[in-house]
Amino acid sequence: MDIARFSDISAGANISDNPAVVESISYDEQGSAVVSCTFAKKGDVNKDTYVNDKDAKIILSYAGGLSDLTAEQKNIADVNGDGEIDLIDAMAVL
Repeated sequence: MDIARFSDISAGANISDNPAVVESISYDEQGSAVVSCTFAKKGDVNKDTYVNDKDAKIILSYAGGLSDLTAEQKNIADVNGDGEIDLIDAMAVL
């Protein structure tokens, strides 16, 4: 789990290509917000740190109506960002 402060993000940390799930928000002694997030690469649906054929199989299974994905997995699986999880996304991870 990565810890990021809002000041780190505003200072130029590039996280826009990687979906983030906020795990918790707390405040330090100075009153600054501390956000704990989990980041995943687009396409890494099984979150094993590799984007490969295993992820493509998961995407194809969902696209074919054979399995379901969590909201987080759907965000990660939509590789091309068109709002659909389909064959194009599966091909993009291969």
